[in-house]
Amino acid sequence: MAGIAVPERALVARVILAEFNRIASHLLWIGAFLLDLGAATPFLYAWDDREAILFLLESVTGSRLTYCTGRFGGLSKDLDADFPHRAREVMGKLKARWQEYVRLIEDNVIFVNRTKGVGVMSRDVCLSYGVTGPTLRGSGVPYDVRKAEPYGAYARFAFDVPTRGEGDVFARYMVRTLEMQQSVRIIEQALEQLPDGPILNPDSIGVKKRLKLPVGTQYYAVESARGHYGILIVSEGGTEPYRAKFRTPSYPNLAVLAEVMPGHMVADAVAVLGSVDLVLPEVDR
Repeated sequence: MAGIAVPERALVARVILAEFNRIASHLLWIGAFLLDLGAATPFLYAWDDREAILFLLESVTGSRLTYCTGRFGGLSKDLDADFPHRAREVMGKLKARWQEYVRLIEDNVIFVNRTKGVGVMSRDVCLSYGVTGPTLRGSGVPYDVRKAEPYGAYARFAFDVPTRGEGDVFARYMVRTLEMQQSVRIIEQALEQLPDGPILNPDSIGVKKRLKLPVGTQYYAVESARGHYGILIVSEGGTEPYRAKFRTPSYPNLAVLAEVMPGHMVADAVAVLGSVDLVLPEVDR
C-alpha cells in the first residue's frame, strides 16, 4: 500500500528468520502439549532444540521471544557473517532428533491412545468456522498462505504442505512435526540463495513515522505458525486508517471447539484444547 520495495537480501533473510520462528513455535507447542498429557521427557528435548534456535534469532533481533527486526522496506539488522554456519549446525541437530521424537512420542502407546480418534474435526466443520493453519491441514485441507498466495521470497523455494485426513489430535500433532521438516528444507534453500547487498531500502529510512497512505483498501496475509494471519487497512488518505482489523488464527481455532468438545471425556478436553495451539492474546483483543 505504501509502495516501499524490499531489497533481495532482506526478502530471503525474512524467510530464514520466519521459518526458524515457525520451528521454535512448534517445538514450544510440542513440549507444552506433551507435558499437559503427562510426558516430561519430550518437553526437555523440545526445549533444548528450541533454545538453540532462540540463540540464533537473538543474534539478529536482540530478543528471544518478541522479535521486532522487520521494518517497512526490509530489516533493521543484517545476518552476521557466521549466521549461515551456525544455522546449518542447528538444523543438523534438529534433523538428528527427528527419529528420537518418533520413538519418544509417536511410538508411545499412551500418547497414541490419548490422541487417535479424539477431537475429530471434519473438513466441513473447519471450513465453516474459518479454521486455518496446522489444525485445518490436520483435517485434510492443504491450504497454506505461503503456497496459495506466495509473499516475500516463498515462491522461489520448493516445499510441501503436509496434511492428514483423520482430523483428530494425533493428525494435528503429525502435521506440525512434518511442517518443521519442511521449514528446515526451506531454510536450507534460502541459505544457499542468500545474496549480498543492503537489508533496508534507503528510500524507507527517512520515511516519517506517520504515513499518508493512498485512498483504498488493502488486505494482506501471511502464514503464521498457527495459521492465516491477516491485516485489513482502509485508508481515506490521512495519517490514521479509517479502519484497521487484525485477522488472527487463534480466534476461529478456539471457536470451533464448541462444536468439537461435546461427547468427549473430561480428560480428553486437555488433549483437544492443547492440539489447536491457542495463543489467548490473539483471541481476547
